[in-house]
Amino acid sequence: MDANIKSQKFIIEWHSIVRDLFRNAVIIFMAFLIGVMGVYIFDTVGATAEYTSNASLVVRSKSGATSTYTGLAMSSEMAEIYTNIFKANIVKERAAEHLGFDRFDGAVSAKVITNTNIIQLSVTAGKPKLAYDLITSILDIYLDVSENIFENAVVDVLIVPEVPHGKSNTLSTTNKGIISIAFALLAIACVVLLSILRDTVKNEHAFNTKVDSTLFGSIPHEPAYTTIPAIFKRQKKSLLIYSSAFVGLKFVESYGKLAAKIEYLHRQNGDKVFAITSVAENEGKSTTASNIAIALAAKDKKVVLLDLDMKKPSLAKLFGFEDVDNGEFFDMISGKFDMISGRIDTKQYHFRRYKKSQLYVAVNMKPHRDFQKFIENGRMKKIIESFKEQFDFIIIDTAPLAADSTVTDTVKMADKTILVARTDVVPVAAINDAIIGIRSVGGKMAGCILNEVWPDFNIMGQMGLDEGGYYSKKRYGLSYHKYGKYNKYGHYYGQYGKYSPYNAYSRYGKYSNYNYGNYGNYGNYGNHGKYTATFGTDEEEVENESNG
Repeated sequence: MDANIKSQKFIIEWHSIVRDLFRNAVIIFMAFLIGVMGVYIFDTVGATAEYTSNASLVVRSKSGATSTYTGLAMSSEMAEIYTNIFKANIVKERAAEHLGFDRFDGAVSAKVITNTNIIQLSVTAGKPKLAYDLITSILDIYLDVSENIFENAVVDVLIVPEVPHGKSNTLSTTNKGIISIAFALLAIACVVLLSILRDTVKNEHAFNTKVDSTLFGSIPHEPAYTTIPAIFKRQKKSLLIYSSAFVGLKFVESYGKLAAKIEYLHRQNGDKVFAITSVAENEGKSTTASNIAIALAAKDKKVVLLDLDMKKPSLAKLFGFEDVDNGEFFDMISGKFDMISGRIDTKQYHFRRYKKSQLYVAVNMKPHRDFQKFIENGRMKKIIESFKEQFDFIIIDTAPLAADSTVTDTVKMADKTILVARTDVVPVAAINDAIIGIRSVGGKMAGCILNEVWPDFNIMGQMGLDEGGYYSKKRYGLSYHKYGKYNKYGHYYGQYGKYSPYNAYSRYGKYSNYNYGNYGNYGNYGNHGKYTATFGTDEEEVENESNG
């Protein structure tokens, strides 16, 4: 791993924690139920049953006292002494003898109510009747023991003992609730701890800290459902940019940035073929490849999007292609359509053209297991070389690296490879291993795209989301923060300044995609200008059209 990669540390990402809590809500509820059942079992059969019989006694002076206060004070002192008498072994022995028992099979408790002369006497035993008999026996014999100690004291029974009707060592309803909630809180703590300890890429900061590659761009989280009823009906909206008014502006803008970076690589290095891959399934690889291709076509670039995921092709479903009139892309790969002078005979194979744009899609409708041999015999490479002469950009949607070994052969045919990593899904070690694997076979990494990036939990974080997050106060200090001298809008080093990475072709430069100048996407010849493209204006979204 690169020496610049910092030592791993735990990163708290609140969206990740909240998602984990929702995903494990059933487990948390089950932990609560386990607590309820555990308390019930312990209360019913776990603990030895105990029964307590109680009596209340009052201690007073036999002769009376000169004042109420003095009499109460004296009675309270005598009551304290009587509590020790009731708990004395001699009293227990006499009580057992009185009942004809060999021993006193119970526990005696006696205490004085604070600032009174009232004694609370209780006897606990294993059976209700036994507890009652023992406390009654104590009340019968205690005078024989105490009469020689206090000649001037009288003990009266205020509340006579009764046979207990239930166990005395049962948990109260409040305690049962506390224990059950404690089980749920323990489960929540475990979920939160595992979420924090899980070594995945949770945000841009974690990527820059742990991943040995460049952050090529970030895709913000885009809700898959537009309404609450759609959630229950499982009706997901299309995540293709320019296809729906419900697709968020930040989401669309992020792909415009990615397309601008790919154009920059083309101008700098002549790169035309870009392989889009991922480590595992469901990381947004196919959606990312499709939207990059659409964004490039929106810039009036002639783009072909190839479905080389031969394990589980998905572009046909993503674009809504129900059938392929003239065969699949694999038919071209397998040699069904002859190559003329090293070029594909496009009159025989009809690409699927997207909304009368410059985007042409080659799809497969089913898996093809024998794709490997067409890589080994050079057929696939010849097709790509032929496409280089006909298209400005070739975007390849590959299979996940963990699912298909042919991906490493495919990336060797690409000028650059882009790895899509969805936040908080794949372990960091797997991402770094994939990057090492691509480089080891001769593939060239353009960087990684971090998908499903959630905004920070702060007000300022809701105002925008840049793909790198590099120019923050935390990373570069106060002088380079939002409105610093060399910040985003600075004169020399800002993203849109004089010497920005894209210079004259930068995002807001002379030839920018989103320029308001002469040639921008929103300019005279832009997407919404005088000669605008026809994206999203046709009723028929997809039509078959020859590339010839």
